[in-house]
Amino acid sequence: MAMKIRMGKWAAMRCKGRLLGIVAATWGVVVMVAAPARANLIINPVYDSTVTGLANFASVQSAFTYAAAQFENTYTNNVTVNITVTATSDPTVLSTNIQSFIGPYNYFKIKSLLTGHETSAADISAVASLGNVDPTGGGQFWLTQPQAKIFGQPIVNLTSDGTFTFGTSESYTFEPANRAVNGKFDFIGLAEHELSEILGRDMGLGSYDLGGKPAYVVNDLFRFKSAGTRSVLPGDTGVYFSVNDGTSDLKNFNSTSPGDVSDWAAGGSSDAFNAFDVAGVEQDLSATDFTAVDVVGFDVPEPASAGLLCAVTFAVSIFRNPRCGKGNAEP
Repeated sequence: MAMKIRMGKWAAMRCKGRLLGIVAATWGVVVMVAAPARANLIINPVYDSTVTGLANFASVQSAFTYAAAQFENTYTNNVTVNITVTATSDPTVLSTNIQSFIGPYNYFKIKSLLTGHETSAADISAVASLGNVDPTGGGQFWLTQPQAKIFGQPIVNLTSDGTFTFGTSESYTFEPANRAVNGKFDFIGLAEHELSEILGRDMGLGSYDLGGKPAYVVNDLFRFKSAGTRSVLPGDTGVYFSVNDGTSDLKNFNSTSPGDVSDWAAGGSSDAFNAFDVAGVEQDLSATDFTAVDVVGFDVPEPASAGLLCAVTFAVSIFRNPRCGKGNAEP
């Protein structure tokens, strides 16, 4: 089976010299106006000419719409997330994304934001596990722009909240009812994976700098090595996802280089959030996947309407997780 690696920041920089880092940094005054009340999260794709010019554009559009609907039908946050969808002929890329980050915040502000958005049992348990001691020792936290929207924080890019890019050199299956096709990658699973990272299921772990200092993100707070012992180092092994202070191991995180350490480890069932993508296999969303997005903010049933906001913020956009490198391996 052909396999593509979902690669992390440091590994992707070695993939044919693809530059991975801050591509935009802007100080500015931001005006944000509350949108009319809606019953669910809305993901609004904007396809550029690299996609609309493809012979299979209709299939790409249909598959992406299906992938987005899995999040829209699950999360009830009153926000619209604008996603730019692009394609590349670079043969080293299966899929990748660009994220915009808003910040910085300290640990206690992040804890406060999460506390104000507890709407599920997982949320309540996850927030309860956040203690009064910052596990990063004073690190700077950042929100993805979609997270900033749901937490009522000012944003900078009013047009796009992130970019999903897929490679045109690979063969894909686009049909929701036929996602495991020999020799083809599950496009829906790819889109679900990248969308979840743009929403906030990603890692910082101090492994790269934003604003001149090591960066951390909300998702870093739910990594454990044992009950009561968090992992905030990218090189840790034996790390798992937990929402009850490490008591329950919901899924093991990947620690195999060059895979992304915020993705799930290989082995067990196929999963859209696995670190390795395998051709011929359906990579579907699991209950744990939905929980992972839930606890980073995406579950508010009736968010308070935001008024007119005017604030100065610092935002950055970074390239994340290009998948590159092929081989023959078992997942």
